Amino acid sequence: EGDVVQVTKRSTGKFLLEQRGDSVFGTFTAAGSAEAPRPLSGTWDGKVLSLTTGVARRVIKINGKSTETSTRTDWTGAIDGTGLRGTIVTQLGERRPPPGKWEAVR
Repeated sequence: EGDVVQVTKRSTGKFLLEQRGDSVFGTFTAAGSAEAPRPLSGTWDGKVLSLTTGVARRVIKINGKSTETSTRTDWTGAIDGTGLRGTIVTQLGERRPPPGKWEAVR
């Protein structure tokens, strides 16, 4: 309510994924991040990939101030040409910004 979300930069990252049946497990590492890879889990139904980090406590900067909060990132994507495309939502505490776009190539 009243929050404004503004994209100030785009970044890259790396998924390392393993599939077991329709379940997917792995990690996500943001490019240039000093943080450890974030564990992921999700599903793949042959067309749609859904991944989540689940809820974790992290220290992030909000308006330049370091704040500990809960975070959760969810990716949903589908095969599109030579890769995957879809939406990403990163929830910070109670703030749920609008979905962003993501794409991945092998």
